[in-house]
Amino acid sequence: MIRVAIIGAGLGGIAAAVKLRRNKNVSYTIFEQSTGVGGTWFDNRYPGCEVDVHSHAYSFSFLTYDWPRTHATQPELLAYAEHVVDHFGLRPHLRLGTRVTDLVWEESTSSYTLSTEHGDTEVFDVVISALGLLSVPRYPRGRAWTPSRARASTPRAGKNTT
Repeated sequence: MIRVAIIGAGLGGIAAAVKLRRNKNVSYTIFEQSTGVGGTWFDNRYPGCEVDVHSHAYSFSFLTYDWPRTHATQPELLAYAEHVVDHFGLRPHLRLGTRVTDLVWEESTSSYTLSTEHGDTEVFDVVISALGLLSVPRYPRGRAWTPSRARASTPRAGKNTT
């Protein structure tokens, strides 16, 4: 049995897991530091958050999806990620709220030792890095309001959101 760690449960990590589940000689675990799947579409929630390309570009070839609009909003993208995870039964493989803190290649065993923020360690034969680039907000200096982690209910009157 080949043991695979996937770091990140955004669309890239989800796609890797869907492909791996077809192989009966592979066991896999998806590590995600956030408390939900979807990557940037889970982490970034602000008014007007949506894709800047046609929604169909976000569709996986292995699962057709009927997008409600041409440019999906953050909630629609997040719903799509959740739909794919549920459709392919990936939830038992998820470790949400678990940040990987260390990854060490062990030459003698040809394996990786993965450590998490909770103090757990596991050994894997293969590691897939599906880390997103847009999950950590960059906060501006000064008094500007930063919308990346705001919820829809956050008051915005008089705030600069650009």
